Amino acid sequence: TIPNTVKSIGDYAFIGSELNTITFEENSQLETIGSSAFSGCNITSIIIPNKVKSIGSNAFNNNTLLDTVTFEQHSELDSHLETIGDYAFQRVPINTITIPKSVKSIGDFAFYASGLTSIDFELDSHLETIGDYAFQRVPINTITIPKSVKSIGYAAFNQYNFNTKLTTVHFEQPSQLETIGNNAFGY
Repeated sequence: TIPNTVKSIGDYAFIGSELNTITFEENSQLETIGSSAFSGCNITSIIIPNKVKSIGSNAFNNNTLLDTVTFEQHSELDSHLETIGDYAFQRVPINTITIPKSVKSIGDFAFYASGLTSIDFELDSHLETIGDYAFQRVPINTITIPKSVKSIGYAAFNQYNFNTKLTTVHFEQPSQLETIGNNAFGY
């Protein structure tokens, strides 16, 4: 149980540990989860406190039991999360995710080869950048890209040599999209 006074969890803080349950005390002041902080642990579910602004690269990758990720919100206070780092949730078996509207960037390989069958973006999303390979090799059939997105990275939704095919892509209007990267929706 992480005390509510903790504002930052450093890089590699719990990497490769046998940790399987993380609880954040109510009214958590946590703002930053460092790179590889919980990489390779045995966590099965996590509720990210609403004051967290950034999730570092590799923060939860290779948690092979992590099937539930929830971003805490209160009716009067939305999530503060702005950045989901590179490889943050790579190779985790989560199957649904709702990205808070406060998120501005999703890093390279952020959800690569995860179990996502459903990706939802909150209404009035501020998302501007979807990184390279961000959702490559995830078993989704349909995706709605928020109108705020300006850039979709290289192979972001590529399904090369994968058994599930993305069949529907919807762009919210009026779209601000400026760049669709090479191979973004390949295969």
